[in-house]
Amino acid sequence: MPSIVELIEDFSKSYLSEKTTYIKATKAVPSWSKLVDVIPVEFVEFLSLPKTFKVVGSIGKGIITEIPWVCFFDTAITTSAQTGYYIVLLFKTDMSGFYISLNQGWTQYETEYGVKRGRIVIKENADVAQNTLRTISLFDKDMLELGATRPLGKGYELGNIASKYFSLTSKIKEDELLLSFRELFAAYSELKGAVGINILNIKTSISEDSYQTAIQECESAAIDAGPIERKSQKTKGANKSWPRDAGISKAALAKADFKCEVDEKHLTFISKASGQQFMEAHHLIPMECQDEFAYSIDVPENIVSLCPNCHRKVHLSSRSEQRSLIEQLFGKRIELLKKRGIIVDPNKIHLFYE
Repeated sequence: MPSIVELIEDFSKSYLSEKTTYIKATKAVPSWSKLVDVIPVEFVEFLSLPKTFKVVGSIGKGIITEIPWVCFFDTAITTSAQTGYYIVLLFKTDMSGFYISLNQGWTQYETEYGVKRGRIVIKENADVAQNTLRTISLFDKDMLELGATRPLGKGYELGNIASKYFSLTSKIKEDELLLSFRELFAAYSELKGAVGINILNIKTSISEDSYQTAIQECESAAIDAGPIERKSQKTKGANKSWPRDAGISKAALAKADFKCEVDEKHLTFISKASGQQFMEAHHLIPMECQDEFAYSIDVPENIVSLCPNCHRKVHLSSRSEQRSLIEQLFGKRIELLKKRGIIVDPNKIHLFYE
């Protein structure tokens, strides 16, 4: 079997002429099988990928694409090139080389914002990710130069978070390609830990770290008993959000004695800001669900104290493990929430996280 580099080189040579000959992306295109069937399988072995990853190659759907690609999906985030974020190998339109890139699905932006606004937001989100990740210092953070003329290709150019270019006009070293992929997968994992699965909300997700820091530094806030009037939404550009009071979260942590409410034995470290064991505040009913309730859900009864690991588990664990944790935490709070005018159906609490 040829090496992965030889397979890529062979595909690029044949595809350059084929995309001017064929209109539709079907199995009739000679190089279809190379990119769809052969190369993804070889990449799984080349990169020693776990079963939680899916590798997919494409020369387009319907009309043959100007930029063929191979996507590497963490299936906990996405299995489609249209949504989420992933690592992707993108060929230039002239087949002179390819990028490996930590990139974003363009279609989700086009659907959510339209083409014009979507191009702005996808670049903004790429910038936020670049400023957050510590593992991409050796990668190129500029827009890709694919030579794209169609919206999808333009989206890939703008959506680049971190990339490395490999020229097909010179010999590519396999060990260099392998190392670059491994470093990019490390960045992929770091981004997952920081953002979760929804790249569209990256600005909110990244601001979570700032919010948790603010909790450590502020004083506990006291609020009256009973239902509390909802606050007004904050507007920033095209985005709206419900405000959270760090002081109220600090009060919830203090009430839990700065212990993890999943298991008090979970130990972290002493926060230099608060002098207490470091815990994070988590809103059981997410603030984005405030519209569904007549009264404020930014109250201590809706906020639990969690160690960072359990906090991530609530957001990122498998569906069954997540559901178990949510049921455990809600079980202690449903009656207390009623006193705040917040009525929750215990059989539907998991829907807040879907």
